Amino acid sequence: MWLLLWLLARRRPGLAPVATGTSVLIFFGHFLDAAATYRALDFHSYGEKHVLSNFPYREGRTALVMFPMKAVAIGAILYVLEVELRKDLEKEALLQGLLRAALLILACRRGSGTFSGW
Repeated sequence: MWLLLWLLARRRPGLAPVATGTSVLIFFGHFLDAAATYRALDFHSYGEKHVLSNFPYREGRTALVMFPMKAVAIGAILYVLEVELRKDLEKEALLQGLLRAALLILACRRGSGTFSGW
């Protein structure tokens, strides 16, 4: 995953801030959540409770749609946070760190909760 982000950042230098270690950790956490959701929905007949992710799941008949959904959503959020708001958040380093930590905690909590059956 880091290699993919690194190659993307080499082709487009403006995306280099998105290829940091913390960003890779955030992507990993959200892909863990997507993998846990995929397993729960496709193999164990659980139901998706979120409206936004339920629509593509019903249309595609598989929860594999979670992976591209997560990639686009988290990629867009990290791009806005790291590239578009970088100058605004330079003065507020604590706020930027808190936003990144919130993304990471949401990813790890949801992924581990789905996987363990909480």
